[in-house]
Amino acid sequence: MSYLAATTGASIDQTSNALHRHGPFKVADTAPLETKITGLLHGQPWRTHVGYSEALILAMRLATACLVVVA
Repeated sequence: MSYLAATTGASIDQTSNALHRHGPFKVADTAPLETKITGLLHGQPWRTHVGYSEALILAMRLATACLVVVA
């Protein structure tokens, strides 16, 4: 629900109400973010997309890597 709200600009309550009125819907395993992949591995993008549910863990891993490099 938070992914739909974020991508449509609606509030969580609006999204919840719309889903209750028009649902149920099939849910995909991943919800791709509209973020351009700029990191390359052997000249190719390292992945096709970043999923909504994995963005936080990837950000935490990046922050940890930055801390290791700086420390």
